Amino acid sequence: MNTTESAAGWSRFLAEWGVDSALAHRELLTGGLINENSLLTEGDRRFVVRRYQRTREPDDIAYELLAVEFLRAAGFPTAGPARSRACTA
Repeated sequence: MNTTESAAGWSRFLAEWGVDSALAHRELLTGGLINENSLLTEGDRRFVVRRYQRTREPDDIAYELLAVEFLRAAGFPTAGPARSRACTA
């Protein structure tokens, strides 16, 4: 967890995806140039969590998510985007 994030805020964030923060392990992934990426493990579930630090424009984020979905559908070994429980799209 980033020191600027509160434990309660992190717990609420994870709850949007049905992840129990008490059972989850977070490991910072190195090598990112623009945003912070972490590997989040809860039991047998694994997520890559991206914290946008410099990429903030909605169009840039939407483009990135569409590109990742395209690459995944084409067989490129990458994690697919996960939508929160609140997301209806």
